[in-house]
Amino acid sequence: MLSEKELRIINEIIESIYSTENLKELRLRFLKKASTLIDFSFSDFNMGVLNLHHCPTLVDPVVWSKYDQGFEKRFMYMYESKYCWMDYLNWAFISPESLVYRESDLISEKMRCQSRFFQEYLKPFGLIYVSGIIIANANQFLGAISFYKTENAGDFTDRDLTIMNLFVPHLQRRLEAEELRSRKKLTGGALLLKYEYQLTDREMEIAGYLLYGYSNVEISNTLRISINTVKKHVSNMFGKLGISGRPQFIRFVILRDLISLWDTERYGLAAQSNSESKINA
Repeated sequence: MLSEKELRIINEIIESIYSTENLKELRLRFLKKASTLIDFSFSDFNMGVLNLHHCPTLVDPVVWSKYDQGFEKRFMYMYESKYCWMDYLNWAFISPESLVYRESDLISEKMRCQSRFFQEYLKPFGLIYVSGIIIANANQFLGAISFYKTENAGDFTDRDLTIMNLFVPHLQRRLEAEELRSRKKLTGGALLLKYEYQLTDREMEIAGYLLYGYSNVEISNTLRISINTVKKHVSNMFGKLGISGRPQFIRFVILRDLISLWDTERYGLAAQSNSESKINA
């Protein structure tokens, strides 16, 4: 049974899901507040998209943990660059509806502990137990939250899962509304890039900086993300567009009359720092 204090925190979290305008801020607040109800050492809240092959993909992670930023970056980078393909719960992301899971309920302990994902990724980082929330509706993958616990802390409890389930309908409604709002804002070329080529919002943003001639280092400094993250986004974007480099990207944009998508009002930094002549170079 939940205490009055816990119920008050749950209500505060639900209220913030609807009242926090910025989605990144909302996700960080959710993880921080959830840590006062559920004992975990590391957490991440990813948005969900379908890639070019219509497979569920995690993008734009927000992280909260008990560790320093160096640990957080290493943990996330290793997953994204090497171990995401080994994750034995990837199948869960194709769920047509939202669900709360505890990893130990979905895979036997023997299979889990013998897997490369566990032996090479989870165990070395000391994050042994995993639970989370997959947010989806009518076959639309909206997002995913993962919680991790150390071996000493023990596995997630039934109480933890009960608390997670309380947030599911609210997270689902908010992310559905965000997706609908995003679609309404997009027209023409933006719709083409986001829904036919499956570019994420971050990839769209980075594309603007590429268009104005920014180097990977300049994009990294401007957006305050690591150079490896920039390279990953650029590589993913080029793969989705079926191109192999910046000259082909510029040609892609010009031939489809997409330059106006990255206007100077939205991408003022690019316009101020780099001459538009680079586009025509």
